[in-house]
Amino acid sequence: DIYYSLQEENAASGISAKYTISDNYFLNVQNWLLQEYPGIVDIEANGKCEWRTIYALRRVLQLEMGITELSDNFGETTSSYYEKNILGPGSSGRLVAILQCALGYKGYNPGYNFSTTQVTEGKIVVSM
Repeated sequence: DIYYSLQEENAASGISAKYTISDNYFLNVQNWLLQEYPGIVDIEANGKCEWRTIYALRRVLQLEMGITELSDNFGETTSSYYEKNILGPGSSGRLVAILQCALGYKGYNPGYNFSTTQVTEGKIVVSM
């Protein structure tokens, strides 16, 4: 595996992250987004941590919460819908998958190595 280190990239901005996530993680997330949301996400499956993929995660989160006018931003509308779609212990499904993908993209350990199989078999769960 080739490893991507947020510690190295964010050193200039003073941000430190504890976790290093492999390019395979990013590639799996990108492939899942392209498979599950064809025509909605405009990304390339290249295994790189890019803003376009983060924006795609925001858009599909909005879509799953029922927002019809999708945006790259997480603003007031997304926040108000998010409050109506609260997740808790034992939650599973696409919302959980999207949030865990986003955690990995931002440098947090989402607690597993994401793969499309885990999502389709409903194995992704939240523990709080």
